[in-house]
Amino acid sequence: MHLSFDKIKYNQRNIAETTFSVVKRKFGETLRARKFRNQVKEVKIKLIAYNIDKKIVEVICIKLRISTKPILYPEFYIRSPTHKKFHISRSLSL
Repeated sequence: MHLSFDKIKYNQRNIAETTFSVVKRKFGETLRARKFRNQVKEVKIKLIAYNIDKKIVEVICIKLRISTKPILYPEFYIRSPTHKKFHISRSLSL
């Protein structure tokens, strides 16, 4: 079995299963269509919506170089004398 194990195909399977997991979490794992033909269409629509969402995130975060890290404003945080953690001294109004 060790000789017949193909790492490339296993990696492709891993990527496919991860994609289906993400699609199920975002758009639900149940299909509303009753006929098989319509179920296939519904899955295709979910995959198209997933690809559009993925491309939007790519454009916003990568091409425009927008950080996905949370923004910390140091002037709103003070160091507690008893703890090493930061505490909010006042709230932000956006």
